[in-house]
Amino acid sequence: MKQLFIVFSVLLALLSAYNMSAQSLWDVSVGSSTQDRVSANVAYRYQLNDRFRIGLEAQYGAPRYRFVDAKPIREGFSTTFSVPLTYRLYEKDQIRLDFFARTGLRVQGKIDPDQNDERDSILSANAVLFEPGLLVTIPATEKVHFQGGITFPMGFQVSPSSLFEFAHVPLIYAGLNIKTSERRHVFLKAATGAAFGGNGDTYKFSWSLQAGMRFAFGRRTAAPLVEPTF
Repeated sequence: MKQLFIVFSVLLALLSAYNMSAQSLWDVSVGSSTQDRVSANVAYRYQLNDRFRIGLEAQYGAPRYRFVDAKPIREGFSTTFSVPLTYRLYEKDQIRLDFFARTGLRVQGKIDPDQNDERDSILSANAVLFEPGLLVTIPATEKVHFQGGITFPMGFQVSPSSLFEFAHVPLIYAGLNIKTSERRHVFLKAATGAAFGGNGDTYKFSWSLQAGMRFAFGRRTAAPLVEPTF
């Protein structure tokens, strides 16, 4: 995990430096959810052209209710690295429809699972994540935009055993984006929905709430579309 984090950080820095002449976006946010008491998220996004945006994202959380082998953990760690992308399907009068997809890797677990007060063991699980969906952006004013949509997050645990961990059917997403300057936005985003997985032993329902800021670099101003996060 440490090596993966180093590679991810170096790749973020190189991409940011290379693409400073085009539009690049940095999102920083904190939040809470069914899964995590508190989480912190850092994301880099690069606008390849007028329709297509791709990025890199890292999130760290302090678990509230997560699972290893379909068994709940209520403390420990959760780290996710993902690649989100959006593709604009339609736009008229600043109302736009985007296809959204994200794929990622997640490591989560609990330190000292035998509770002997010694940090001598870790119970952890690795998973592959995937989330497709559709997002709509609607302007309220020149500086305020609302987002809504549906996504279908899925998680597949690959170690220590193979397990279909969860899926949402679907997850309802809502966001609010406020332009505070040409290169800075503040945003709120929330998601909620029913879930299933783990032979009925994992999530039945989940919610999440995040607040953050977006910073833009390059020749364009900050884009109003704020994507969901895991």
